[in-house]
Amino acid sequence: MRDLETINAALTVAETGHLVFATLHTNESIGAVARLLEMGIEPYLLTSTVIGVVAQRLVRLVCDECRIPYFPPHELLERIDWPGTNMSFAVGKGCSKCFDTGLRHRRGIYELLLMDEMLRKSVLRNPSLDELREASAKSRMRTLKDEGFRLVEEGATSLDEVMRVVFVEEKARMIAASAA
Repeated sequence: MRDLETINAALTVAETGHLVFATLHTNESIGAVARLLEMGIEPYLLTSTVIGVVAQRLVRLVCDECRIPYFPPHELLERIDWPGTNMSFAVGKGCSKCFDTGLRHRRGIYELLLMDEMLRKSVLRNPSLDELREASAKSRMRTLKDEGFRLVEEGATSLDEVMRVVFVEEKARMIAASAA
């Protein structure tokens, strides 16, 4: 959904009790709520029609044929707020099976934002994106970052891959800061 007319049509149908699935491009699930509010959707309409929002990304998996241990710098782990105690990760060194990329196959990571009572109350106050993030964090929503870190800890994917896929907003801020 890219325009207000389409969004209003979808919400009108949802208001009548129909289940509506739609796509909206954002970096995270809570970003969809913020985007709809920014586009002028009334908060009461949003809270009465949206049940949940799913964000998804594909991460490449470490190649099983050329997997080696990797110990990232401590500063990097601090910068990304690494939650675990594991400091040894897996990377692929590159082989003929993965075409020297160190990565082979893909797996989805998902984030599900449910419109619970706490989030409804927050949305009705027409909050900023940061306020919405706080409200979703209080509901203990597992984020794309959490799911990516879980796969890193399991050794399924690399820390670099999760950073490439999940830290989109941080990268954009770094690029904007370097251009200024």
